[in-house]
Amino acid sequence: MAELQRVEVDELPLKSLPDRYGVARSQVYNRIKALGVKTIKRNQKAYVNADQLALLDQLHHSRFAHF
Repeated sequence: MAELQRVEVDELPLKSLPDRYGVARSQVYNRIKALGVKTIKRNQKAYVNADQLALLDQLHHSRFAHF
């Protein structure tokens, strides 16, 4: 059986987060605002780093992810 490898992510495009969490884009922005996350902007695109992504993941998996 093939062994699964874990991949560490340095940065993830903001536009991929609605699909990651199965929510509307506005909900992603509300969560980012609520957490005080400052996105990384490069070449007119926004990204979150691994630590920010961990915060967003934690919020998503909590029972309080209603915003």
